[in-house]
Amino acid sequence: KQWYQRRVAITAGIEKLDIHTIQLLKPSVIEQLSPQIIALLDKSTIQQLSSDIISQLDTSMIQSLDSKLINELDNSVLNKLEPDILSKLPLQRIETLEVETIQK
Repeated sequence: KQWYQRRVAITAGIEKLDIHTIQLLKPSVIEQLSPQIIALLDKSTIQQLSSDIISQLDTSMIQSLDSKLINELDNSVLNKLEPDILSKLPLQRIETLEVETIQK
């Protein structure tokens, strides 16, 4: 428990740093931060994070990412995206999405 409290304190301390400093940290450290902080990072930093973390971000943030990266996200995330974003994905990938998403 003490270890966990220390980790929470460290994470809170990191979140007080300026965004440019946070972007220099390892992806594994950045992934511990809150989604609100992650959303402030630049695209190249976000694109280094795991798809689990990216999936938790705001839809508009996800849509601004590289289509190769979007392609790796789970269908449940892709189903929330705009059709014009989905249209950039490979056809095989689009075919795996729910029918109602394609019909939008």
